[in-house]
Amino acid sequence: MDDAPDNEATQSAPATTSPGEDQSDDSAEDDEDAGANDSAEDVAAQMCDAHSESGDDGVCVLKNQEFTDDLAFTGYTVVKLIDTSVDGTVTVDGAREVVVTKTDVTGDLTLSDNDGAVVKLSTLDGALSVTGSQHSTIVKNTVGGDLSCSGNGGVNGNGNNVGGETSGDCTRLR
Repeated sequence: MDDAPDNEATQSAPATTSPGEDQSDDSAEDDEDAGANDSAEDVAAQMCDAHSESGDDGVCVLKNQEFTDDLAFTGYTVVKLIDTSVDGTVTVDGAREVVVTKTDVTGDLTLSDNDGAVVKLSTLDGALSVTGSQHSTIVKNTVGGDLSCSGNGGVNGNGNNVGGETSGDCTRLR
């Protein structure tokens, strides 16, 4: 039998490489879902698996991390980005709890249909959109783009510096 890894098998089984061994060239060429082809949801799942400070399934707590991809968190119970930097956009959809604090995002931050959302002391180069949340708190953020909120049960906050328009439930949050 050949000692070369079977690419179909490595998609569902853990890699058998030594720590530090780089297989990125082979896997990127052989697997359509690898590297730059990963969706923002796949990238978020990989980052949570590799870096979350929570050992619980459905809970992703990323502290003191730097990411250079768009991230889309869907299907998580809890998502927390604390003292984290994201060079891209961040989307969180359908979580029970979302916390974004002391975090820098170069793109947009979009929070949709979450039970509770807190965004504080963060810098967003793009827009901040909060829709369909039961409770939201938006405090002391710098938002380069628009701050828009709609369909939320309640939105509280203050001290936000917004470069664009402020609309909907967030009109009074500057």
